[in-house]
Amino acid sequence: MITLIWLALALLSAFLTAAVSLLEKKTLMREHSLQFSLLCALLNFFLSIALVYFVDFSALDLGLVLIIYGASWLNVIANWFILKGIRHEELSSITPLMNLSPLVLLLLAAFFLGEKLTALQGGGALLMVIGVYLLETAVYGSPSTLLKFDKTKYVWIAMVGIFLLAFCALADKIVLNALTAISYILLIQVFIAVNYLILFIALERDKFSDILPAARRDWKKLGAISVLTIANRLALASAISITYVSLAITVKRLSTLFSTIAGGALFNEKHLALKVAACGLMVAGVYFVIAQ
Repeated sequence: MITLIWLALALLSAFLTAAVSLLEKKTLMREHSLQFSLLCALLNFFLSIALVYFVDFSALDLGLVLIIYGASWLNVIANWFILKGIRHEELSSITPLMNLSPLVLLLLAAFFLGEKLTALQGGGALLMVIGVYLLETAVYGSPSTLLKFDKTKYVWIAMVGIFLLAFCALADKIVLNALTAISYILLIQVFIAVNYLILFIALERDKFSDILPAARRDWKKLGAISVLTIANRLALASAISITYVSLAITVKRLSTLFSTIAGGALFNEKHLALKVAACGLMVAGVYFVIAQ
């Protein structure tokens, strides 16, 4: 029964993530990524206040607060960088790269913790490398073009964000061993909103006057994104709290396949069949890389 529950929650998270990606791409066609992120974070915060009646902070201590605050900054920078990639590149070119975060996590564990790679994990890593090769061949004609930063700047920015997401998953599991999913979501949403406000003031304070017009233009999309984002985080956090983080993340990564197919079709993006094949290989690679 528990298996069916976490699987349903992880699949729900995958579908919600794909839906959010499509709405983000649509909105980012005319909004700047940091301004958009700030608006979403503030709206997420206000919507999350409704969860306050269900929270339990009895297990909260200074150490957990610091971990959550650190995780909130990782989330802010990672998602902002990924949104910059989505805004400037095709959605079907960026979302498959999201599958690389488990591989990054595996390599970090091998390098810093001395964990040994199994043959199965090595095979999964190879599938992911082949997937990246196919993806970049579809996008640029040759993967070597990735080395030309002036042409691929936003791909690299998105990949830095994806690298940071590997650390976010670890923080999620640590915190969810002590707090309920609802308590964690409420607290991290507060921190994320504060962090985006700090970032916006530091980098784009002269654009504060643009925030209200942007909110008026896109309030329907922003509202839908916020509701879906909170639901997605609750579903994924709930799944992680009752199963291995690796299993939940593997199922959740199906979102990249959904958004690659749907985004490519909706936005008439090029070389869709090859991108879908590349994404499918990478999802398979994720399974083998983090298989228990």
